[in-house]
Amino acid sequence: MRNRKQLETFHRHLDNEVGGGAYTLYTNDRRATQDEPAHRRHCGVASFFHRSMPGYTTLTHLSQYDVPGRYLVATALWGNLSVYIHNVYAPVESDLRGAIFELLPRDFEPESVHLVGGDFNIPLHSTLDTCSPHPRHGGGKQDCVELLTALGVVDALDYLFLDHELVSQLNPKATYDKNDFGGDHLTHTVTLSRSPAPTTKPYWRLPREHLLDPNIQSAITMEATSLLASMRDDQDLNHGAMWYGWLKRMKAKLIHCHRLHTQAASNQLQTLQLRLAAAKRALEWHGDHAQAAGEVTAAQLALDSAKAEHSQHALDRQFDFHAN
Repeated sequence: MRNRKQLETFHRHLDNEVGGGAYTLYTNDRRATQDEPAHRRHCGVASFFHRSMPGYTTLTHLSQYDVPGRYLVATALWGNLSVYIHNVYAPVESDLRGAIFELLPRDFEPESVHLVGGDFNIPLHSTLDTCSPHPRHGGGKQDCVELLTALGVVDALDYLFLDHELVSQLNPKATYDKNDFGGDHLTHTVTLSRSPAPTTKPYWRLPREHLLDPNIQSAITMEATSLLASMRDDQDLNHGAMWYGWLKRMKAKLIHCHRLHTQAASNQLQTLQLRLAAAKRALEWHGDHAQAAGEVTAAQLALDSAKAEHSQHALDRQFDFHAN
């Protein structure tokens, strides 16, 4: 913050957007408590809580753990469970990060849950978290990992960490969104819900080429003839229900045929791959290199042809699905 007045202005904006009394904002910024601060404007943390969160009425800022401009922690009760929400802003300077992480508290109840967010200014994974690794990026990494391990949280990118027991019992959903407020980070949001993860069956559409198979044609004709005979034998039956049941049974059988067809195609590719591997192995040990080389070439051509056919079939199926 620039000064105390800017924090007051920020609160007025929140009151207009969120509603007075509908939120709690904890800050740890030395400039936000002074009218004309002497400290330069370079660090500070703030944690926002909406009244819709569980345990909002028990929310407390544990100011005794504050590290000026770098760390604040709040706690709330979810039933009988103590939940701690940590907000960390580590120094950009690599030689200062380790000391900050060492200062942070880690002596909490064994059964407590921890949510850790903020900006650690450190790539915890040199490959995933940075596109241009540099030796100074590692400063304070060991101290950071020791802290996170002590709190029992799970690593995540940029930079939210959740308690393992928490994510194993609730349904977490994480998103990265465009940052409209400036800076070089995306907005990272994690939503925890008690509702089960939605499960939907994949949409199935009958591959038209199956209807060209004489065996499938004769099977459908036989089933339809049997259904028609049953309907004609007793006019008092519920023909609509019989027709609906027949459609469901036929769909199930066609899905089964489709799965068998797909499995057969996969088995064919696997067989050709094994044949090619055997031919290559024979080429290494066989005395007649000309014959063995010919078998390798033939096996490779057969595999390439089958792959091309399989790929083209998949493309045709995708086109038919979207075209219809």
